[in-house]
Amino acid sequence: MPTKAVILPVGNSPAHCYRVLRSLLDGGDFDLFILAVTEETKLSGELIQKIISSDNLIVEVIDYKIIKDTYDSSNIIEWNIFAGPGTMKMFLEILDQTILLNNQHPSLWCYHHQKTKNGNIKQETVKIICVNDNRTISGFINIVKKNTALKLYDVDNDIFRTYDNLEWVEGIAKFSYAVKVPQEAIDYNKIECRDYENQIIHEVNILQSKIGKHSINFKMENLPNTPDWAVLLARINQHYKFKGRYRLNDKN
Repeated sequence: MPTKAVILPVGNSPAHCYRVLRSLLDGGDFDLFILAVTEETKLSGELIQKIISSDNLIVEVIDYKIIKDTYDSSNIIEWNIFAGPGTMKMFLEILDQTILLNNQHPSLWCYHHQKTKNGNIKQETVKIICVNDNRTISGFINIVKKNTALKLYDVDNDIFRTYDNLEWVEGIAKFSYAVKVPQEAIDYNKIECRDYENQIIHEVNILQSKIGKHSINFKMENLPNTPDWAVLLARINQHYKFKGRYRLNDKN
């Protein structure tokens, strides 16, 4: 009978939730793992459960609103919550329910890391820490293999053939899509620039619908170094976060 439960809210980045759960499984001493989901994230929770479950693990997918009604307070003597994924509303609702279950404040865990001067994460510093008493789970699992990612996002390998410039970046557990501006774009007029912009937005919308807004990074490469293209990038970034890399020695 499980006695130490940890609740992991499932948010809009299944790969990050998967990394956290794997780290909790490998480094923690919990014996019940609860993936708290909403209607929108239920499928993600079920896919994570399918990938990670085995005969020796208890991983359950539960609507975050009914945790108190699902578990017997006499069995679970220690409740733990991982804070981060999901919304603040989810977290507060889960916190309230666990307090009501055994009249004690649960242990709260979070993801912690340090950054370099350039803003990059120092991978050796990544850990999961308990804010109640500074207990730590070291050895955070950063790497998510491409085959696992395809299962997490319920897509097949054909997506990389359909979108040549799409790749899976294992170290950050996200997709990356590069828009490579053609060489002749330097001579586009404003109308042609706008047509190209609409093409980019169409591709971005399709990829976000397949993968999710929080699971993919976008970048534009080989941008002509002209005012029209600077305006185009700024306009796109009103709605989508793109990194842009300009060509050198373009005509002005």
